[in-house]
Amino acid sequence: MRKYNALTKWLLEEGYSAGHHPDYVRVDVPMWQEKTLDHYDGGFTYERWWITEHQQVAEASRIVRMR
Repeated sequence: MRKYNALTKWLLEEGYSAGHHPDYVRVDVPMWQEKTLDHYDGGFTYERWWITEHQQVAEASRIVRMR
């Protein structure tokens, strides 16, 4: 069995694949390679814009709780 990261395991359970997945994740392989989940990142990775957006929300939430 391949070693997938937790995000990939969850998305596979939800029925997604390397060719069909939400827009907030990517299969991080070079453009000339076939999209496969069998690579060094362990499957899907979050898009940078999604990470940035959620970090900002988390930071804002933390600041509000401190007040």
